[in-house]
Amino acid sequence: MDNRKRAVWGTRLGFYFAAIGSAFGLGNVWRFPYVVTENGGGAFVLLYLFFLFLIGMPLLMAELMLGKTTRRSVVAALDRVRRPMKLKQRGGLNGDLSVDDKSDSWFVRFLPSVGKVSVLVGLIVLAYFGVISGWVLYFLGHTLGALVLGQEFSPDLALTTLLENGWLQVVLTSVHLLLVIIVVAKDVEDGLERWVGFMMPVFGVLMVALASQTLL
Repeated sequence: MDNRKRAVWGTRLGFYFAAIGSAFGLGNVWRFPYVVTENGGGAFVLLYLFFLFLIGMPLLMAELMLGKTTRRSVVAALDRVRRPMKLKQRGGLNGDLSVDDKSDSWFVRFLPSVGKVSVLVGLIVLAYFGVISGWVLYFLGHTLGALVLGQEFSPDLALTTLLENGWLQVVLTSVHLLLVIIVVAKDVEDGLERWVGFMMPVFGVLMVALASQTLL
């Protein structure tokens, strides 16, 4: 029996911040102004928000309910959902449990694979988001240098320098991943929840500023 204490969220607000942050990620900040400008401005924003809630919210709610019900990782959660479905398909608790898995429907057999693919997709997303987040650190340093120290800052020159220096990108990506590891290695309440409580309000202000600047 596993007697380890399961990590829990300290407040609902911290959980909501984390859920919103998972739905509105770096891609919204990184490509949002360009995509809005290229696709009609305000009309695109309205359609974007409409489809975001139409498609994204049901998926987010389903994911949250799956996690709350099973309290397991995505692979283990989908496998646990699969077992009751197999019982129902084979005649309930009194059904023939000795039937080979080949008799299951394709959907039931496919569920564990969905969990494994989602983990793989997460690793792929982390691979390139880690690089982009390193770019964010790079430009953040240049921006602070220009604002605080009065240094000259040319975005085009800075981007060219960054793209031509592979080792600099490796260092920046490593720094970002190290910061992520430090945060997630702590308890949920002291690590992730504390940081999203600070970053999500800042992220919200940044998104409003970007949307306003893009639409003007």
